[in-house]
Parts: sequence; C-alpha cells; structure tokens
Amino acid sequence: LPLRFSYRNLFIAIATLVVLLMNRSFNLYISLGSGLLIAYIPFTKILHTDISNKIQKYYFKYYKGIFYTLTLTFGLGHLFNFNDLNFAHFLISPLILVNQIFMGFLLSYARVNYKYGLLEFSLKT
Repeated sequence: LPLRFSYRNLFIAIATLVVLLMNRSFNLYISLGSGLLIAYIPFTKILHTDISNKIQKYYFKYYKGIFYTLTLTFGLGHLFNFNDLNFAHFLISPLILVNQIFMGFLLSYARVNYKYGLLEFSLKT
C-alpha cells in the first residue's frame, strides 16, 4: 500500500505494522483496537495541513529509499517462514531469499507503474 502515496494507504500500512508488532506482547483486542485507531486518523481532521504537507514532501523527496526499503523488507520478512533459524541463516539470508526479493521488486514495479497493479501488468504481458 505505501508504494503509492496517499494518507489512507500510509496509515493503513502503519496500522497493520502496529497490529503485527503489538500482537506478540498484548491482547488481540488491544492490538486490533490500536490498529483501527491509527487507520482511522486519515478520516478525521487530526492532522493539520502543515503536518500533512511535510509528510508528503518527505515522502516524495526520499521515495527511492522508501521504495527499496519496503521491497527489501518484503523479501527479508520471508526469512521467518523457516524454522530453527540460527545466526548462519541470517548471514546467508540474501541467497536464501533471492526469489522473494526478486518478486518483491517485480510486484513493487507493477504496483507503482500500472494503475491496476498486477492485474494490468499480467494483461499486458
């Protein structure tokens, strides 16, 4: 979602991350409630236009870094699909996850460059 800038996409992605991180430490209802509150922020007038404009300028100024960080995080996040991980697995993780990282770049490219994302990308090829 955050590959294309909109306040809804950004806050839904942040809310999802909060739910995933809080779910390990807190009750499911607390983590879901926190996520829903964060996802609801764009539908209210909580953010002033000055803050909103600063977020948007920052986002567009550092878009390449955001793009590559999100794409690599997508691929490296799949490392936790494996059981019994030790330190050696983390050292060779780019080799283990080359397919997921490549698919992250492919899906990100389709999301950014095509209006309907992967659906449009698959229809053109």
